Amino acid sequence: MSAHDVPNASAGVTGVPDAHGAIDLGAASGPNATNGAASSSPAGSAGAVLVTRLDEQTFGESVQRSTRTPLLLALVSGTPQDQPLVDTLAELVVAQQGRLLLGIVDAQQHPQIAQALRVRTLPTTLALIAGQPVPLFEGLADRAQIEPVISQVLQVAEQQGVTEVVEVPSDDDAEPEEPKLTPQQVAAQQALDEGHLADASHAFQRILDESPKDEFARHGLLLSHLRARLEQVDQGTPEAQSVDDAELSSALEQADRAWLAGDPEKAFDVLLQPALWANPDDRTPLQQRLIGLFELTGNTDPRVNAARTRLASLLF
Repeated sequence: MSAHDVPNASAGVTGVPDAHGAIDLGAASGPNATNGAASSSPAGSAGAVLVTRLDEQTFGESVQRSTRTPLLLALVSGTPQDQPLVDTLAELVVAQQGRLLLGIVDAQQHPQIAQALRVRTLPTTLALIAGQPVPLFEGLADRAQIEPVISQVLQVAEQQGVTEVVEVPSDDDAEPEEPKLTPQQVAAQQALDEGHLADASHAFQRILDESPKDEFARHGLLLSHLRARLEQVDQGTPEAQSVDDAELSSALEQADRAWLAGDPEKAFDVLLQPALWANPDDRTPLQQRLIGLFELTGNTDPRVNAARTRLASLLF
C-alpha cells in the first residue's frame, strides 16, 4: 500500500478542531459493540444528501454539523488510487440511512485542512463527533475492515448524544423515467405533429382497440379530435348542434381554442356559463365537451376538480 505525503500549507482553516482533543475510539470496542454496518447500497439520491466534498469554506459548517450527526472524514490525494476507498465509504454511509455523514477532502487541493488536523499521509480517514476528531485509519481499507469501524463510530456518537438522523430521499421517490413509446405510438404522434389529423385519429384509435387503457393514445385521440374541430371551423364549416344554435357553437369553439392556447380554466369558464345550460337540449353537447377537456387536462388536476363541482351545481 502506498501513501502520499500531505503538502505544506501555512494558512489556517477556520472552525477546524484541535487534533489533540481526539476521542479514544478503542474505549467503545468492548463486548457491546456491534459487529458491522447495514449492507451497502448504491449512493443514488441519498448520496447527494449524505456525501459532500469539502473545502476551507465548507469545512467549518461540517464541524458544526458533527455536533448533531457524526461525520466520517476522508482526506485523499485526489488520485485514482484513492477512489475505491471513497466509493466504499460512500456506500457504507448511505447504508446507515442518515445516521452518518461523509465529507471528502482533496488534501492536495486543500492542504490547510489536512495540516490543521495533523494528517501526515494520504489517504487518512477519521471521524468528527461533537466537533472533535476521532482517528480511524491511514491508507486504504476494504469493506470488511471499514464496517466494524463505522459501528464503533456510531456507538461513540450514541454515547455522546450525537444521534440526529438526517432525512434522506428514497430512490423510490425519484421521478420515474418517461416510458418509451411503441412504434405505433410514435407513428400516431408524428401524424398529429405534422397536422395529418385524420391519420392521427385513426392511428390512436387502432392503439386503443388493442390496448383500451393506453393513456397516451387516449390523450392523442382527444387532441386529434379537438384540432380537427377547429380546423373544420377555420375552413368555414362551423360546428352546430341545431339550426339556430350559434351561441352554443361559438361557446364550444371558444372553449377548444382556450384549451389549445394553454388555458383550460378559461375553457371551463366558457362552457360553464349558466345561460348556456338553460336549454335542456344543449346540456348533452356541453357536458360531452367538458368531459373531453377534463380528460385532456387530467382528471386529478385541481382546475378539473373545481370545474366538476360547478358542473354538478348546474346539472342538479
